[in-house]
Amino acid sequence: MSEVVKYSLSCIEALINEKVDKDVLRSFRARARSIPSDMFMHGFIYTMTLLAARSSRSILEKGLKEVDCKNIVKEISSLKGVGSDERGYGLYGAMILYILKRLNALKSETFNDLIREASGNPVVEFKTRIVLEWLKRFSEAYIEE
Repeated sequence: MSEVVKYSLSCIEALINEKVDKDVLRSFRARARSIPSDMFMHGFIYTMTLLAARSSRSILEKGLKEVDCKNIVKEISSLKGVGSDERGYGLYGAMILYILKRLNALKSETFNDLIREASGNPVVEFKTRIVLEWLKRFSEAYIEE
């Protein structure tokens, strides 16, 4: 099994196994279906900035710092005072960054460093597209509408 498939599947399984709120799951699934077009049209930096704007930089940074997708899911899904859509955007963005870190496509620990590191980096762009495709397919298969 390829690394990207393994990490993508483990993140989706973490979402399902943690009994995440259905509204958050729906939001995540919607992001997994819609965000790839933003990535293809506008690129990695735009897409990550969009995800951060709709959730927060600090939420996305969890994907750069955590060593296990289960921890990302637990932390973000249980945030108080944060709406379902925000958590859905945050989970999606953090998972992308988590997987890219595991694939050694990124080294950044902060959102600011991420933007600088990704600027003009075709490897990040390429690997992100593969990650998005697998997250989309697994979320469609595992998360009901």
